[in-house]
Amino acid sequence: MGARYSNFIGGLTDTATVLLLDTSFSSPGLANLLTVAAPDTAWLVLDPDGSGGPPEIVQVTAHTASATSATIVRAQEGTTAREHPSGTFWVHAPTV
Repeated sequence: MGARYSNFIGGLTDTATVLLLDTSFSSPGLANLLTVAAPDTAWLVLDPDGSGGPPEIVQVTAHTASATSATIVRAQEGTTAREHPSGTFWVHAPTV
């Protein structure tokens, strides 16, 4: 129970922009993310290099095996929610 981690998981957001109030996003790379169900969570960093603005940390609260979408809570660990255009890089990585 708690945070779940896997090594070397990342990808690009799909053809839809992740809008400011979205609570989910899609990416082919999410198919490699482990299953996440309450009370467990996983952490992702959207735009970790900050190429389109400040990186955003999101908490995954629901994801099923092999699915290409995940339910997220935005603006975690002191980051700010922002829009992420199609093709934004994301990574499943440890955070503070």
